[in-house]
Amino acid sequence: MYTGIIKIAIILSLILVLVGPLEGVDALLIRGKVKSIDTFKGLIVVDVYSEGCRGERTFRVAGGIDEDLDDIIGKTLEFYIDTSVCEPGGVYSIISKPKGGKRP
Repeated sequence: MYTGIIKIAIILSLILVLVGPLEGVDALLIRGKVKSIDTFKGLIVVDVYSEGCRGERTFRVAGGIDEDLDDIIGKTLEFYIDTSVCEPGGVYSIISKPKGGKRP
């Protein structure tokens, strides 16, 4: 009797462990000061303050950047990128919100 319950508990635990990470949000919240903007290429260079992504990083804006946004240079922005990892030299896409609409 108890061995059957223990087997079911172990199977359910394994399912939760294996499936749980698949539902995780794959986005990273970035906060930093805008250093420069390339409106032609749709790139923004930001001095990032966020832990796990510190330093000067380049981000891509889908659909390009309006020339009117030059006034955000020197301002602090907060946005999400499309990955949970931020490595030096990488160019990451800015997204409006994480998948599923949840904050990571």
